[in-house]
Amino acid sequence: MTHRPRRHHSRRRRLYRDKSRGWIGGVCAGISNHLGVPVFWVRLLTVLPLLSPLAPIVFLCYVVATLRIPLEPESLYQNQEEEEFYRSIQSAPSATFGELRHTMRELEHRLRRLEAYVTSPEFDFEQGMRDEARIRPVR
Repeated sequence: MTHRPRRHHSRRRRLYRDKSRGWIGGVCAGISNHLGVPVFWVRLLTVLPLLSPLAPIVFLCYVVATLRIPLEPESLYQNQEEEEFYRSIQSAPSATFGELRHTMRELEHRLRRLEAYVTSPEFDFEQGMRDEARIRPVR
């Protein structure tokens, strides 16, 4: 009998009900968070079938979803910035990674300039002058 390792999925990728943005049970808001689409469209796709003969089925599905989908934990994100970052990854991953790539390039450029300065003869000269000024007091 072989033991297959269990896959651990991030708690952030789970489907949760979002009571803070929800109107009734938070199901539509939770689905919009999970899919990365505006909540308006999820609500519209939920309400339109209620105007048809499918209303009892849609109502029953909504009630079941309210009972089965857990509420979003309050400690899911450490702060507002982290929440916005993860929501942006879900809604526009290429844009988010583009911003990260740009930030990393800027940091690399700054680090290269710093390394060039620290390894330059001017840095050694300025360090020598500072050391000399500390050793000999000005008269």
